[in-house]
Amino acid sequence: MKIRILILFFFTTLIVFAQAPNSEEKIKELKVKVSQTIAGEKLTWMDSLSKVIVTETNYINDSIVRETVTYAMELDSIRVATWHIANLIYFQNNRAGDPKNGNDIFIDFLDNATQTNSNHALAKYYIEGADSYYFIEYFDESIRYFNIAEEYARKAKNSRLEGLAIRYKGGTLSFQGAFA
Repeated sequence: MKIRILILFFFTTLIVFAQAPNSEEKIKELKVKVSQTIAGEKLTWMDSLSKVIVTETNYINDSIVRETVTYAMELDSIRVATWHIANLIYFQNNRAGDPKNGNDIFIDFLDNATQTNSNHALAKYYIEGADSYYFIEYFDESIRYFNIAEEYARKAKNSRLEGLAIRYKGGTLSFQGAFA
């Protein structure tokens, strides 16, 4: 009986993984769709492609994310640009180990980000910006931006981002010696 269950589990797993396209296939498919469309539809596919790169790869190709930001700005889609700039800041802070560059990206885009009305995108943007300040040891600025991120997350009714802002701010305060 146990062998039958094990064999059934093995084949079920095999079937599930055989049907799910891998990241490289998704990226190829989305690149084709990007190349075959224009304007808003193209931005939609670029946004999807950038999300796959951020969530399903080691973020090996941030140039596509940068192209998405540039194209979003051309189409006045500040929300999409802000979200992906936040991903670039995250990449610099946590993957590339270059929080100074992440901080530069944050500062350079700050005026643009404030033009969006997406509380969700702003919460993520400010969390990543605050994180870059934390890593370069500008703790007061970090706390300031975590507070802003918390406000936008609350407005967006996004408890996950609100919790992250609170948690990271708490870690920063703790690092400064302000223990609970």
